[in-house]
Amino acid sequence: MGAPYAYQAGGRPIAKLIVAPSPDGLLSTPPRRARKRPPRQPPARRPPMDAAPDQVVVRESGNAPYGQIVFAGRHVTGADEPERAGGHDTGMSPYEYLLAALGACTSMTIRMYADRHAWPVRQISVSLRHVAEPGPAGPIDRFERRIALTGPLTTEQRQRLLEIAEKCPVSRTLQRPSHVVTELVAEAAA
Repeated sequence: MGAPYAYQAGGRPIAKLIVAPSPDGLLSTPPRRARKRPPRQPPARRPPMDAAPDQVVVRESGNAPYGQIVFAGRHVTGADEPERAGGHDTGMSPYEYLLAALGACTSMTIRMYADRHAWPVRQISVSLRHVAEPGPAGPIDRFERRIALTGPLTTEQRQRLLEIAEKCPVSRTLQRPSHVVTELVAEAAA
């Protein structure tokens, strides 16, 4: 007979239980390590009822230590830090979301312009990277964006689409000064 397993809903094994003999000769499971934090509330799988349609809500997911669940309209996704930063890599990191926003906006803006002008763009691919460089008053963020356009475009069309990429709304947001206004709200009822 094999070692016992812990099972999740649906009957799939998720962890092998480790059983060790105790001093009295009986089998027992090893003691669990004490938690460093108080237990978290179980994650909500639905956005709060009072969330506005254009509001993004982020809550801890229970995937400790940094896992988050992100609600955006009717979309639900996860966020986490990579393992090298102490997370469990259960979702995109915050900077990966920022790069994804820039890349998606760039591609969509190019597509809208190309379609409006009936230009033969078959595929748009945007690769991005974020680099924080030292600056005189602190780090300066550089967003590197490489755009690949597939299709029989002229040199002039390609150049114009590159100019259009600079005008995507997320690109403009990142290039202008911004203010983040933060307020602490009353504790939610359990």
